[in-house]
Amino acid sequence: TTPTKAPTLSPTMTPTPMPTPVPITSPETCLTIKINILTDNYPGETEWTISDKDGNKVASGGDYIQGMTEYTHDQCLDAESVYTFFISDSYGDGICCEYGSGSYNLSLGETTFIEGGEFFSSMQHKFILVEQDTVVLTFQT
Repeated sequence: TTPTKAPTLSPTMTPTPMPTPVPITSPETCLTIKINILTDNYPGETEWTISDKDGNKVASGGDYIQGMTEYTHDQCLDAESVYTFFISDSYGDGICCEYGSGSYNLSLGETTFIEGGEFFSSMQHKFILVEQDTVVLTFQT
C-alpha cells in the first residue's frame, strides 16, 4: 500500500489589524496672556514674576536696559488656576511718575485685567483665568 498524503489546507487570510485610534485630546486649557512693561528712566530697577498658587515661578522678567521702552511678553497659563503677578522696583519709587512714566498691564485677548505703575517697592495682584473672556482678580498691595 502506498501512504496517502495529508490533505492540503486551503490558504487562510491573516486578519487585518484595526487601525490604531487617534488619541482624543482634551481642549486646550492654556490661555495666553500678554504682559506689557513700559520701563521708567531706570529700567534696571524693575523686575516682575508670575507665580502659581504654590509659589512656583511660572514667568518672570527684568534686566531691562532701555529706559522708557515697552517690553512685551506672551505667557500661556492654565485656565482655572490661581496666579500672582508681582512687580518690584529695587529703588522703591515704582515705575511712575517721578522718574519717567512707566507702567505695566496684563491682558487676555483685547481685555486688560491688571494695570498700574504707581507703587513704592512692590505691588502684587492675584487673578484666575476662567476662560478666554473671563478673569477673576483681587487687588492687593
